[in-house]
Amino acid sequence: MSIITKYSVFLILFFISALVQQNMFPRLHIAGNVPNFVFTLFFVLLFFQNIRDHKEGFFLAIVAGSITDLFSTFYPGTSIVILLTVCGVFKITVYFLNQMQEKYQFIYFVLLYSLFSMLYNIAYNMAAYFPHILSALNPYVFVQLAYSLPIAVLVFSIYQYIIIKSKANRQLTLFRNRLISRF
Repeated sequence: MSIITKYSVFLILFFISALVQQNMFPRLHIAGNVPNFVFTLFFVLLFFQNIRDHKEGFFLAIVAGSITDLFSTFYPGTSIVILLTVCGVFKITVYFLNQMQEKYQFIYFVLLYSLFSMLYNIAYNMAAYFPHILSALNPYVFVQLAYSLPIAVLVFSIYQYIIIKSKANRQLTLFRNRLISRF
C-alpha cells in the first residue's frame, strides 16, 4: 500500500470516527460522557505502528488533533498539542519497554490505553478550564475511560486480526514463490 493511500485511509477513518462520535453517541451518554472514538483510533494506530517511524505518529497526531479541534469549542490547536505530547510520551514509554512482547500485547495495550486516555482527558480538561485547574481533575475521567475502553479493545482486536491475516497472506505468498522458484 502506498503512503498516500495509507494516509488517505487514515484521514477518512478519523473523519468517520469523529462523525460517529459527534452524531450517534451524544444520545448514548453515561454521566455526560461519550466514548472518544478519535483518540481511540489514534491510539490503536499509534500502538501498531513501527516504533522507529516518527513521521506517521506526527501525521496521526496532527490529523486526529485537527479533527478533534473542528468539533470542539476550545482554542484551535489544543488537541494537536496534546496529541503530539501523547505521541512523544508514548514513543518514549515504548522505547523503555524495549519493544513490546507479542504474547503480552493485549495487556500492554489495555494498560497503556488506560494511562494515556486518562492523561489525554486530564490535559484536555486542564486546557478547557485553564484558570481553574483543579476542576480538570474530576471523577468523570474514570467514567470516560470505562466507557471508551471496551470500544478500544474491540478496535484493537479487529485491527490485530487484520494485521495477523495480512502477515499470514504475505508469508504464504513468500512460501509459494520460494517453492515455485525451486522447480
